[in-house]
Amino acid sequence: MMDSLRYLKTFFLASAAGLLLAALFNVVVDPYASFHWSDIRGFNDQKHLKRGGGRVNKGGILSRYSFDTLIFGTSRAELGLNPNSPVLGGAAAFNAAQVSTNLAEIRIEALFAAQHQTPSTVIIDLDFLTFTPKDELSSAADFPQSPFAGRSLIPILLERLVSWPSLVDCGTVIRNSKRHKRDPFTKFGYYDRDAVESSVRHREAFTVVMTTFMTGSNGYRGFDYRSERVEQLRTVIERFHAKGAKVVLYISPLHARHLEAMWELGLFPAFEQWKRDLTGLVARLRDENPGGAAIQLWDFFDYNSITTEPVGESMRWYWESSHYTSATGELILARMLGASGGSPSVPADFGTELTPNTIESVLANARTRHGVYSRDFPEELRDVRQLAEATAGHSSKRPTSNP
Repeated sequence: MMDSLRYLKTFFLASAAGLLLAALFNVVVDPYASFHWSDIRGFNDQKHLKRGGGRVNKGGILSRYSFDTLIFGTSRAELGLNPNSPVLGGAAAFNAAQVSTNLAEIRIEALFAAQHQTPSTVIIDLDFLTFTPKDELSSAADFPQSPFAGRSLIPILLERLVSWPSLVDCGTVIRNSKRHKRDPFTKFGYYDRDAVESSVRHREAFTVVMTTFMTGSNGYRGFDYRSERVEQLRTVIERFHAKGAKVVLYISPLHARHLEAMWELGLFPAFEQWKRDLTGLVARLRDENPGGAAIQLWDFFDYNSITTEPVGESMRWYWESSHYTSATGELILARMLGASGGSPSVPADFGTELTPNTIESVLANARTRHGVYSRDFPEELRDVRQLAEATAGHSSKRPTSNP
């Protein structure tokens, strides 16, 4: 009997000691930046935010650490805007953008951040298709488990103290840090695709992504834009502006093939109205909140020298038609925030601030450039038309005249 008790005591003490050591190891290495922000170069500086889902990690980071600049939006911003960009001048920045998201979720996550953060600058990436009339949240599996959905951070931290996946990721972080191998999903919330992509078959990738936009349930076909959707941004802008933040909204620059797709499917008039509605909202908010930090809206999704990059096997500005590279992201930041030391030179036609005084001329120029693009890149227009016809049970609904 005594031997059995002694055995059980030894077993439980050993188990407790093992759990304690595992917890200590997880805290020291901290693979997801859950417990502390500081790193030791060559030991644990290559954090990995993917395990457990990006939303779980990003929600935890936003609730625990303070940042000067916050970035919200879709996967375009997550892949394209580097929080460590020289354009930001060394400001503590975090990329809170999410993959597979929509406006309803972006709003919830931004308001969550506003409860915990007092940034000086807030950047919000805008995408036409996120303004769906559907109110449901993203289908991403990790949202319900994240702090954004109201889950307490305590069980998340306790799980990470002693879980086997955390220990495995500790080993990965140490190994990558020792080898100075960049982890693609950094603790700053930015997905560094350059760290994992050695080569890309751009033309093939363009076709795959464009097909998804033509056929997917969240793509262009059947998309029904409603003007009242832009009002969902109001609370987010007002909340951060009231805290003294400069709020900069921007329309992400998908490749010009997407503009052609919207022409082919008859969506271009709605796309133009969306830009008008955004411009009107920002103008009203400026009038209602005079003084204080700026509220701006920038448009990069137009026919310009970046979005009309020829589609080939080697491309500088795009990974595929929907996602731009960090080089493009640098141009976006430099245009919106102003050039500084180390900032790239921005093409004159890339990025226009939308105001009531500029919106109609911007839209008119886009219609003119549509004709120029169709003339200069007939093969691109042909590919889009063929794809539209191949993915539809009926003919394309092109506008018969400029909208």
